[in-house]
Amino acid sequence: MTTLSLRGIECRYGEVRALEPLDLTIPSGELFSLLGPSGCGKTTLLRLIAGFVQPSAGQLMFDDENVTDQPPHARNIGMVFQDYALFPDRSVFDNVAFGLRARHVEKHAIRIKVEAMLARMGLSGMADRRPAALSGGQRQRVAMARALVIEPRILLLDEPLSALDAKLRLELRQVIREVQKEFGITTLFVTHDQDEALAISDRIALLTRGRMEQVGTPQEIYDHPASVFSADFLGGANLLRVAQPLLVNPRRARYTLAGQQFESALGSAGIPNEGWRLCVRPQAWVPRAGTCTEHGVLRGTVLSREFFGGHASYLIDLYTGTPVKAIAPREHGEAMYEPGTEIELPLPPCAVLLPGEQACA
Repeated sequence: MTTLSLRGIECRYGEVRALEPLDLTIPSGELFSLLGPSGCGKTTLLRLIAGFVQPSAGQLMFDDENVTDQPPHARNIGMVFQDYALFPDRSVFDNVAFGLRARHVEKHAIRIKVEAMLARMGLSGMADRRPAALSGGQRQRVAMARALVIEPRILLLDEPLSALDAKLRLELRQVIREVQKEFGITTLFVTHDQDEALAISDRIALLTRGRMEQVGTPQEIYDHPASVFSADFLGGANLLRVAQPLLVNPRRARYTLAGQQFESALGSAGIPNEGWRLCVRPQAWVPRAGTCTEHGVLRGTVLSREFFGGHASYLIDLYTGTPVKAIAPREHGEAMYEPGTEIELPLPPCAVLLPGEQACA
């Protein structure tokens, strides 16, 4: 098992900075996800670790070994690509054995290792098939087997599930997690899918515009976003402008929203200003019918409703200029609110104030 360390790593293409200088340590055996929108730098970082891209500055360490200038084949990295990258003219066995043969492993040992890995990946009996004869899920298992059979120091997964349908994604996600823990291999998982990152990761780095916005466990980032971008990208939070913020204590502030005064926790240190936003997760709102005048309760009108069986999603006009989304669980037989229904939304205790950004203006 290998600890991966990035020390002041950055990447530039001429005047364009693809990666801002960053420092990051991924402990041995951790499944670490790089999450962010297209063009944020996550694939560039993965390719840099693999050796396909050279950093403009900084050092890349595997344990205490500086591998910054090593070519890809010398780093002993296993990589699984989005499009599988299997050899179409070779059998499943030959695809999986490719890395072992390149390392001049003895023929008998190759057969033992490949057959064991195919069995572990649920591919027994498929050794003689060509990739074209396999399903998408089976081809991805072959790609995983090929990456793991060489016993790599680091495993890199570049959006490996994006080409699969929803059911297969869930199935392969579980396989990846189980195999990663079984082998105890340090793993980087690149994805733009927040649900995948939340479900599979020990920790997540949220990237935007070539920089790391926030690093933490899935629960830490979801429950305690460090910025408006973190709150919006991971979990699709409601973000509402607030007026006249006033610091109550180092952790809480009072502000005006929809003509009422409220008090909420601060999501980060500092005194809020007019650029701050109130962050409320859709699952935290608990809509209820009525138009009471109770203090601390926001009122509005249901604009639309979507039914998902176990829950309903509502778009609600709170008369603040920004409609909000509420996701409410539905008990069997419980009536749902129709568009046009006047409802109340008590402000949840988990609401936090975050520093605003231009993206949310």
